[in-house]
Order: sequence, then C-alpha cells, then structure tokens
Amino acid sequence: MSMKHAARGIFALLCIASAAGALGLSVPAGTKPGNVAVPGDSPGTGSGLQLAQISGSQLVIERPGFELRMNGPYITSFRADGANASTPGAEWIHGPSGYQWFEEGQHDAPLAITSTGTWSNASDTYTLAYTVGDAFDATLTLTVAGNTLQFGHSFTALRSISARMDGWVWSLAQTTPGYDTPLLDAVWGHFNGEPFQFITAHQFKRRAYVNLFGWMNDYHLQGKAAAKASLGFSLAGSNFVLTALDIDDHLGLVSWGYWRSEGKEDRDCTAGAVVSRAYTVKVVPRASTHDDAPEQYPRFEITTGTRVGPSGDLDPGESLTRFYWDRAYSWEPQGGGDWIDWGSIMFAWQDVDEFALRQRRNVENIVIDPTGYVYTWGAAPGWPFPDNSKHDTRHSTTNPNYLTALYRLWTWEANNTWLDAQQARVRNATAWLLRQIVGPGDTSRPGLFPAAEGLYLCDFEGHHGADGGIGTNYWDILPFGWLSAFENALAHEALVDVARMEACWGNASGEAALLAAAAKLKAAYNEAFWDDMKGRYVGCVDEFGGVHDYGFTFVNTQAITCGLANASQVHRIYAWMELEPTSSGTNDAFTRWGTAPIANTDVNHHAAPNRTIDEDWWVKEGVVGTGMPLNEPWGPQLQDGGMSMYTSWYDLMARARYLSGDDAARRLEGILDRWGYPDRTCGGAPLYLGEIPQQENQGSVGTDFPFPESGMVATALVYGILNATPRWTGAGAAFSLDLAPLLPDGWDAYTIRNVRFGFAALNVTVNQTAVTVDVPAGVTNTQLNVTVNGTTIRLADHSPGTVVLERDARAGEKAARYQVAADEHAARVASGQVINALGVPALAALPDVASPTLLDDLAAWWGDAINLMDAATFSSLQSAISEVSARTPGIEPVFPRARVEYPFVMLERQHAAASRQRGDLRWCLVHYQRALVIQERVDTMENEGRVVTFASVPGFAMLALGAFVACKRRRSR
Repeated sequence: MSMKHAARGIFALLCIASAAGALGLSVPAGTKPGNVAVPGDSPGTGSGLQLAQISGSQLVIERPGFELRMNGPYITSFRADGANASTPGAEWIHGPSGYQWFEEGQHDAPLAITSTGTWSNASDTYTLAYTVGDAFDATLTLTVAGNTLQFGHSFTALRSISARMDGWVWSLAQTTPGYDTPLLDAVWGHFNGEPFQFITAHQFKRRAYVNLFGWMNDYHLQGKAAAKASLGFSLAGSNFVLTALDIDDHLGLVSWGYWRSEGKEDRDCTAGAVVSRAYTVKVVPRASTHDDAPEQYPRFEITTGTRVGPSGDLDPGESLTRFYWDRAYSWEPQGGGDWIDWGSIMFAWQDVDEFALRQRRNVENIVIDPTGYVYTWGAAPGWPFPDNSKHDTRHSTTNPNYLTALYRLWTWEANNTWLDAQQARVRNATAWLLRQIVGPGDTSRPGLFPAAEGLYLCDFEGHHGADGGIGTNYWDILPFGWLSAFENALAHEALVDVARMEACWGNASGEAALLAAAAKLKAAYNEAFWDDMKGRYVGCVDEFGGVHDYGFTFVNTQAITCGLANASQVHRIYAWMELEPTSSGTNDAFTRWGTAPIANTDVNHHAAPNRTIDEDWWVKEGVVGTGMPLNEPWGPQLQDGGMSMYTSWYDLMARARYLSGDDAARRLEGILDRWGYPDRTCGGAPLYLGEIPQQENQGSVGTDFPFPESGMVATALVYGILNATPRWTGAGAAFSLDLAPLLPDGWDAYTIRNVRFGFAALNVTVNQTAVTVDVPAGVTNTQLNVTVNGTTIRLADHSPGTVVLERDARAGEKAARYQVAADEHAARVASGQVINALGVPALAALPDVASPTLLDDLAAWWGDAINLMDAATFSSLQSAISEVSARTPGIEPVFPRARVEYPFVMLERQHAAASRQRGDLRWCLVHYQRALVIQERVDTMENEGRVVTFASVPGFAMLALGAFVACKRRRSR
C-alpha cells in the first residue's frame, strides 16, 4: 500500500490557460459582424434557424443543441442542451481550449501559436489555417452534423522536431478544489465502443494531478442538471486520457495516450512530415446517471422507508448502486496476488462483460513459477517494498488468493471446461501451499511448537514476524509473517475450495485429504491465535515465540468470514470491537471513520503514552519505524489507527452470517450515511469530515483511488444479505445458485439486477414471502439451476420468464439463529459456564421463539451469555483482579514525564470498572493489567527522575523535595 501509491508523472500543462490568455482570446460582446445565416436544418438538429457567425479569427455557431464560440484555434465557450430546446445550460469551458504542442526538453509550456488565421465556412465545415511558431503549419477543421462536432487537425512540420506531447486540451468548467460538482456528475470510459469504466466527478476533486483513465478511446461526460446535457468524446483509432490537471484548478481532458502523458514516448517529426488527427464531440440528452447507465450494469433497489445520508434524503438502493459503480469500476480488475480474489468477489457475479473477461484473464495469466509459487506483483515474484533487490519480498497470500479467486469464477460462470483447462496450474499452486503446512515432523523445528501443526507457515527469509521483519501481505508495513492469522484464514478457505474442485475432477481421495487439512488448520488456528481473555484473534506468532496483537479488526472479521470462528467467538469479537474502547479512549472502532472499522484498536507505537506493549511492530523500512515520534492524533497512518474501506466487506459478511440481517443492514446504512456527504468519501485531501486519504502521500484512510478493492463493500448485499452461493452440485456438470436470503427489518423488499450466473443475467427480488427470479431469453444451458428453500428450478425451462419461489426470509432467519442459540445454551449448561460477574448462575432462558422481536432478543441473550463462565474461572478471575487492582493506582508522580502518562493509569481503571459493570470480567482484568503496565512505567520514570534530580540539585533543595514527596505519599494513603 505504501509504495503502490507513488505519484505518477507530472504533466506539463500548467501554462496552457495563461499562454492562451496572452493571445487575448475572447469573444467580444455586443453585435457580431460577419454573420452568415445558414437556413434549414442539419440532420438531427430540430427546426429553427442555424447560425454561424464569423469575424476573422472569431467563430460563433448557434444550434438548438449547443452554442460554440472560438477565437482562432481555441474554444472559448461551449454550452449545450441535449434536449434541443434552445436553452443552453451551464458553461463547459473554463479557459481557452485547443490543440497544444510540447517540444521535448521544453514541455513545461506549450509552443506558442504565432498566427490565429481566418475562419471560413463551406457547408457546415469550418476551416482555419494558422502557424505554431517555427515548428508547424496547422489546419483546423470543424464539421457540424446535428449535435455532433468533429474536430480535425492536420499539421506539417516546418523543421525536424520531437514532440513530447501534442493533442487537444479541454479545460473544463469543473473545479478541482472544494467538494461541489455543479457541472459534472460522472465520467464513463468506453473500450472498443463498450462502456467499461465509471468514475464519479468527486474523485477528481482536491487533486492537482491524477490519471485515472489511461486506455480509453471514448469518454461520456455525464452532466449535472445545470449542464442540461452530457458530452461524448471519441478519438478515432487511438486512446486518450482523462486526468485532473492543475489548469487554474480545473479538470482537464487531453487527447494523447497514457504513455505520452507519462513522458515515456515522443512523436518524432522530420521537416515536411504531415500528421493528421481527429476527434468527435457529441451532445447527448442528459438523464440521471443511475437511469442513463448501460443496461448491463448491476443495480440495487431497496424498498424501505429508511433513507440514508447526513440529511436522510438519499435512496439507499440508488446510493448503494452509485457507490458500487464508482468503487468497482473506477479501475480495471487488478491482477496482483493480493488483489486477485478481491477482483473475483467484485466481478465474478456481475454482467459487465469487459470486467468479467479481464478478471478471468487475470486468473488465467497470473504467473506461477515451476515450484508452484504464485507471483505477488505482475511479472515480479515479490512486493516492490521494501527493496526487492535486497530482500525476499514475496507474499504468502498469493497462493490461497489465486485458488479462491479461481473457485469463485468457476462456480459463478458454471464452466467445467474452463476449470479443466486450469487443472495443472491449480494443482501446482495447491502443492506449494500444502508444502508450507506445518507437519508432525516440523514442530521440533526452532520457532515452531506442537500447536502449530496444521498451520500455514511463512518462512521466507526475513519474514520472521517480529519487529523489523518483512511483511507478507497487503498490510505491507506491518511485519505479518511466520505464523500469521491473516494468511492462515485465507489458506483455510482455499483448501476447502480446492477440495470442491478435486471432487469435480473425480478425485475423491484428494478431496478428502484437502478437507482433512482444512479441518486441522481450523483447529490449530483456534489454538494458536485465539486469545480467550480478550475474545479475539491475535495477528501473528513470530519465529521467536512472540505474540503480536494490537486489536486487528481486519484479521478478526476475515477469520469469521473464512469460517474459522464459532458463534460464541463471533459474538465475543463483536463485543470487543463495539463495546471496548480503542486507544482513543472511547469505543469508536466503527464510528471513528464511518465507512470501515479502525484497522487496529490498540496503538502500535512505543512512544504512545497509553501504550500497553513496550515495542513497535513495523517492517524495517516502514513509513513509521522504531523510535520515531508518535504522530498526533492517533491514526495518521492507515495501518495504525486508520482504515481501508475494503475491510467492511468482511465486517458486513460476518454480521449477516452470524449476528443478523438487521444488524448487517444497520451497518450498511451507516456506511451509506457517510457516503452521502458531499465528497462521496473520495477525492483528494482532506475529505469532507477532515480525513486524510492515502493516495499519492501517506494518509489515514483508503477509500477510492488507489484502493479499487473498496468496491467489495457493496457486494455484501449479494453475498451476505441475499446469501447467494453458486456451487457445482456433483450431478454431472450441473450447477446451482443457492439463495437463502435475509430480509432486514424495515425493508419490505430488495432487488439485485444483472446477477450473472452461467452467463445468464438474472434479476432477483426478495420480499416477505418469496424470491422472484427473472430469467432472460436465450438461456439454453440445462445445467443451470436456482435453489431456494429446498426447491430447485432449471433456468432453461423458464427462459424467458419469471419464477416465484416461496421463502419467508425473516422466518427462515429467525429459525436458523434460534437453533444456533439453543445449541449454545445447551453447551453452556453442560459445561457449567453459567456464572456471571457477580459469581451467581445467570444463564437466561432463550427468548420466546414466536416473539416478533426475536432477533433483537437473541442479540441481547448473546450479549449476556458470552460473558458467563464456570465457577473455577470466576474464582480465578476474581483473584487476579483483586491482586492486580491493588497495585494501581500508585502515588501521583511529581516529575514531568511520569505525570504525562499517569492519567492513563486512571483511564484504564475506569475502563476496567465499565467492563465489570457490563458483566465482562475478562476485559475487566485486561484493563487492570494494562493499568499496571503503565503504572510500572510511571514508577520507573519517577525513580529515574529522582536519581537525576539527586545528582544535580543541592542538598538543601533535595531535603525540601523529599519532604514534599513524603507529604504527597501521606495524602495519597
């Protein structure tokens, strides 16, 4: 994350507006001489007089659909009305825009235009000849047909010249500072004529430069209501770039390709060479982006009285749709080993062909070396950070991610032929993963222990998991390694997925072996990584036996989603995340950033006065390293108190699977509340609520560019609340899309459009009594089925058509949640875990199964049940609490350093009392232990202060100081 966000290139366009302005390019007010009336209609323009006004270098064209003004080769005004109502909307041009040349070595400013020529008109083709210094003779043509304008440029080199960049530069009347987007709603990028990328205008705000589109040949600029139109830009036979340029703080559109924009490719012209280029601008009717998008884009619709956003006026379904499009489609699918499965989560189920195809190509083409190791970063085996010419920077996430990514694509596309073609690669990658599993003979190896048997080991050189080690995953300045809970969760999921592939290939023994390995890993995971006192999974056990735990929320929600936690553990994890204070001193794990939980709830810095572990945990070459001062406030670094938005996918999945659909919906609506602010949680620094995004520079939050994985969040509606699971059924080549939907309280219904299963785009609606599936025409594959509530239908039998399958989603969820709670109730009775924080039996009876508020009642029951224990545990905890609490607080210190830290002793004691009050003796003890850690540090500082003072202060002063300290001690007793 730190290195992959390096700023690209520099773009030497900063003087365009000023250079053009020096020519005095403006359209004079008042009467325009030389008007040429062109009677009649051009095709598609509607009725009415069409006017072209020419006065030397001045050109004004007025049509019902647009008004264009030019001075010489520069466009100085363009206003449009896509409805041809002759009432043009807002101005699209900020400053004079036109063709520019930048000579190699002199590309900080464009070459000067030395003559502006005289316009001429011949049947709606307007021509202008002019000169660019001593470099080019140029001819500009403009052909108008209806609401389409085609600009052509032909230039002849007067001398041999190497042009670093040349092309059209539009300086749009859309500012980059601030948060408002009055002109531009969003931008669509097209690839080979097909809609491909979508970026909300908010992404370009507050940024001096960013190149988000680099390979498109067609852009559709969706105007806002004030613009009264949208504009389509196309460049025949060539790609060009949409980029935020610092042209007087306005957005720029340029017509040169990505590599030229980066200064990596020049155009060499010999004297006399002629070069011609053309592009087209089309004025199209404006509609809302949601309605005007291509049909195949997925859409979410939620029927509910609930509204989202800071003012409570936004539709949740439309908001979720826009949120998904902007985050998922702003970049093409990423092929790196840490992103490969996230790409399948985002794109395997949706119906935009180009994205699905690119994700499939990513999986097919990711590099796997002869040993079976899956590469981390394109053609490089390792991560680019730290220096991979000096270190082994491979990540151990890549093999499990690749296997799970391939499994998702196989089951969503229902394509056994494709899977068979991947068999050799799958088995090679799986064999590598299995060789990294700790076996019985490995546990005597230094750094391992018996409980490690069955775990996935990262033992690359330098990946020891301790401070100063090399990172093994996406969280690249944290030294996860050796025995890492993050990678082991992924490995568990991959083993299960490959077992299903082996079953499809008829390899029963291979399937059984993989399932056995997964079960063993799960058991070892819970023995090695589960901290029963804190009710959460730790992050890492290093090669030297050190346990590293800073309250990693993303480790815990990922472990839940990957199937490693039981229901009791899940509820304890959420009790910690939602009820226990973070290092901020309040329980703000989910409220601090709004769109995702704080990455780690405990500060990871030895300089923090409220630290409870006296060490840092950073990679050797990290942004924040050992001994560096703490930045205030806590959380300036995404990986220490900040957040990456993608983690909310795991959070929402965990809530939907284990807590309730209601709980997941509330959290999703909270995310959309934050999204509803004017910045749409994207753009440059600062975001609307003051957050500093990590982009070209270090920041606290990762929400948009360059975090394409953020698009996962919206798909929790598909995977979690709809609970859609594609699977190979084991019957021939048949596949089933299993739907076991939840219906959150307050939602009457919801629809997900364009859910692609086996290349058939389905619309699925869930209401209180049924699941409705709209099947498109042309489905002939008889192996595609949908299963709801035990009923299976074959899609080919209903193409085209609509199928209604009975499913009382709320009743189904209540029954499932009640059964899990009943099993937990029985287990607690059997084990004697019924004692509460007062030492008395207090296991509540389960709520009435017929209660209309059953899900809330069950949540309350779980909240009490997870804090119960057996009698022996109660006695042990009480004894430990009594012993450690008596050792704090100590005497209030006198010396400055100690006085800074002493308040945190008292704060931890307050946290201990709060935990006891809510019935959690375990966290009560944890807080008293933390208070003691800080108290002992305070005492050490106080003693060191006395020694220093004794050595440097005269004797009579020391006597006075001693008397003062003695008085303080008497008062403290």
